[in-house]
Amino acid sequence: MKSRPAVRFICWLMFVVQLVPWSEAHAQNDSLQYEFDFTKKPMIAASEVFMVNLIINRYDAWYFRDGGEYWAKVTPASWKSNLTHGLEWDWNSFYANWFGHPIHGSLYFNAARSLGMTYWEAVPYSYLGSFVWEYFGETHPPSGNDLMTTSIGGIFLGEITHRLSHKLLDYPANGLGRAWRVALSTLINPMRTINKLAFGTPRNSLSAYGADQTLQDIRAYISAGQNFQVRSLNIDTRGSGLFLEFGIVYGNLHDEPHFYKPFEFFDLRSWLRFVDTDIRPSPFVNITAHGILWGQNLKRSPEYSLVIGAFQHFDFLNDEVIEIGSLGFSGGFILNQKIGQDINMYYQTHIGPTVLGGSNNEIVGLFADDHESVRDYILGPGFLIKTEILMDHKTYGRLSFDYKHFTFYVQSGPDGVEGLNLITLTYSLPFLKSYRIGANYARYYRRVVYDHYPEYDGFKKDLYELRAYLTYEF
Repeated sequence: MKSRPAVRFICWLMFVVQLVPWSEAHAQNDSLQYEFDFTKKPMIAASEVFMVNLIINRYDAWYFRDGGEYWAKVTPASWKSNLTHGLEWDWNSFYANWFGHPIHGSLYFNAARSLGMTYWEAVPYSYLGSFVWEYFGETHPPSGNDLMTTSIGGIFLGEITHRLSHKLLDYPANGLGRAWRVALSTLINPMRTINKLAFGTPRNSLSAYGADQTLQDIRAYISAGQNFQVRSLNIDTRGSGLFLEFGIVYGNLHDEPHFYKPFEFFDLRSWLRFVDTDIRPSPFVNITAHGILWGQNLKRSPEYSLVIGAFQHFDFLNDEVIEIGSLGFSGGFILNQKIGQDINMYYQTHIGPTVLGGSNNEIVGLFADDHESVRDYILGPGFLIKTEILMDHKTYGRLSFDYKHFTFYVQSGPDGVEGLNLITLTYSLPFLKSYRIGANYARYYRRVVYDHYPEYDGFKKDLYELRAYLTYEF
């Protein structure tokens, strides 16, 4: 599946519809949430999954580019061929496969989620939509990696956008305040806007198991600054430039003893790097996030709490040097400890399998067989390790160490193993009420071992970067 302007078109259309004046009954309510109790609508949700695929397919076939895309002009003959062909590895771009597909999958998931389905009840809709698209939405044979990135990635982004869009509208607002909340909510979750207009918002729409779940608190920050490339090994690039980063933590793991349902807590960090290179134009979009699937708070005292649980991970690192995509799960713990009156310590560690991973590669093009676009990245399963240690002093600032490791066992590309490491050391100093000024040191290190390419045995890539930035926390 390609990167689709149709998705953006749907978002914009729903925003316009959302701004249509409300009925008199709605106008009497200052809140942007209009909640109604109603029976879940599983069949309507399923029909919306099919309609999403139909609209995007017809847009691609009739309007996208001159004369439409040939791969979208499906027929009964192409359906029959796809059903008998079997799965293969997709050769589309990194951006399309690791960013476009999860966004597409989030539409399926939120079709069900916004019609009252619980988290677990909405999960099959993401798989249904992905299956229908792969077998009936393209003339290309179905892709196994597309099925995974669309369904698993779509569930992850779908639940996050479902909760954030709900939080955005759970606020009394009028005028400009209303407009930007509506616009942002519609942009990140157009299916919610469609179904809110048609049916209202079910009171239990956040529930994972019942109607007792409530919205969680949000802490967020936005940073802007300058990136400086310090050194690179085997990398020919101009890496310096501006960057913009946004982070959000949903939920609080350390308030009181608690059993956590899916995504009652998640941590998402996304940034844009504005660096023009000969490889591709900026900005470069990056996302790294994890959310809790199950967890237990083993709080022992006001100064100490420990959360253990199972987590889902989504990583999309995409710039002029690094391409890392990962759909992973882990067991992990998050520890929060207060030391005296002024120091707060925070630790977290995650270890688990990567269902599907991808990283850029120098020789993967040798394995292409007359494909229309040649990937520059391998694909395969593996495992991940993530560790973060943070010390925060009210006066002297915040110091953190973050380490991420990915190992991918290549299934599409040269036989072998890819090992990738990201190390970040950050210090920031508070000033005024909600601002921080900081610096960041980052190292990217990659080592590959291939079975049949001895000239690449132990091949390494290494990159060091510095960042200086200003942060606003809210």
